[in-house]
Amino acid sequence: MWIYSKLGVFSVTRRPRGRNAPERKDTDARPYQVRARRREDLEALLEAARVVADVRTTPDADYPFRFFCGQVALEMITTTLAKSVTYENFKGEMSKRRDKKLDHVLHDVHQITQRLAIDR
Repeated sequence: MWIYSKLGVFSVTRRPRGRNAPERKDTDARPYQVRARRREDLEALLEAARVVADVRTTPDADYPFRFFCGQVALEMITTTLAKSVTYENFKGEMSKRRDKKLDHVLHDVHQITQRLAIDR
């Protein structure tokens, strides 16, 4: 799942046990992996959600930063993301942050996904 939010840009997936995922003592056989291209996005997300996780650096991967978590932590994260929606226009809200690189990326994503629109 791709997530574009005020806290950052993320990819959430599940990993099979043992495939670069940390060993877990709970019964969750397939931990979630939350990935980002910018470390500060993951750090902001963890802080806002009050979740503790080890952000790993994976420079040879398509997402150079990631952390692993279980179901409860992911629920805390998604709740935090839902509560962060306080704006009427996402691109407008993000442009206030003065992050030109992210602003350009979001405009590109918006234009590209318009291709999915049904002809009017």
